[in-house]
Amino acid sequence: MASTHTLSTGTARTHTSGAAIARLERDLADVVDGEVRFDAGTRGAYSTDGWNFRQVPIGVVLPRTVEAGAAAVIVCRKHGVPLLSRGGGTSLAGQCTNTAVVIDWSKYCYRVHNVDRETGRAWWNRGSFWMS
Repeated sequence: MASTHTLSTGTARTHTSGAAIARLERDLADVVDGEVRFDAGTRGAYSTDGWNFRQVPIGVVLPRTVEAGAAAVIVCRKHGVPLLSRGGGTSLAGQCTNTAVVIDWSKYCYRVHNVDRETGRAWWNRGSFWMS
C-alpha cells in the first residue's frame, strides 16, 4: 500500500501518494546529471541540520552542474512539489530542511570561477563555502 505524504505549497496543502513520489524520483533521475536519492537513510540525514528542527524531505538531488540543478527545478515545478536549495550559505537553524525536494549543491558544485583581487569580488558555484 502506498503511503501518503502531505506536502505544503505556500498556504495550500496537497497530498501526494507513494506512486506520485516514485514518478517524481524517476523523472528527476531521467534528466538530472547527478545523484537523485529518495532512500530513507538519505532523507533522514537531510531532515536536520545544526538545530533541533526536523523535517524529512521528499528526496535529495545532488547536481553535478548548475544546469542539472535547473533541470531538477523544472521537474519539481511540473510535479507541483516544493523544493529548497541547500549548501554554500544556507542557514543552520532549520531553514534548509523542509518537506520538499532538497537540492544540495555542496558535493559537486563548489568550483571557484574567478577572483578579482582589485575589486574584491569573486564568482563561484552555490556549493562553495567562504573561509576567511
